[in-house]
Amino acid sequence: MNEQMQRGGAAPTEGEMMPAEGDRIAVFFEAMTTAIGVETVFGEPVQAGDRVIIPVAETGMAGGLGFGQGPAGDGEQARQQPRALALGGGAGGGASTRPVAAIIVTPNDVMVRPIVDVGKLALNGIATSAGLWKGAIEFVRAVRRGRR
Repeated sequence: MNEQMQRGGAAPTEGEMMPAEGDRIAVFFEAMTTAIGVETVFGEPVQAGDRVIIPVAETGMAGGLGFGQGPAGDGEQARQQPRALALGGGAGGGASTRPVAAIIVTPNDVMVRPIVDVGKLALNGIATSAGLWKGAIEFVRAVRRGRR
């Protein structure tokens, strides 16, 4: 039986580690970093007649980690408590991949054909239009206030 279990599951004392949690975080970030590589960006070449088509993708990854440690309370109250630690934790992240182009290799030429995301373009257009309208309305209001 380990010391923490003998204490009835109390928080670890100063200097003790929680290897299970540390291992989980290490495994999480290892999986995130190994999931993205050249194989993710350039797909398997596909033979189509005398052409070879190579899919190309954009890949992104983000992650974060937080942790806290220390006795509860502040000032003198915290110093009078036994050396049990208040622990924290947290980790999160994500990865995304989307197709951006196809490389087409023929006996005479190499072409890169971009893949256009029409939905994304439409949303950007709508957002830009809304911003322009809001700016125009605010401009007219400011001009009218200036005349008074």
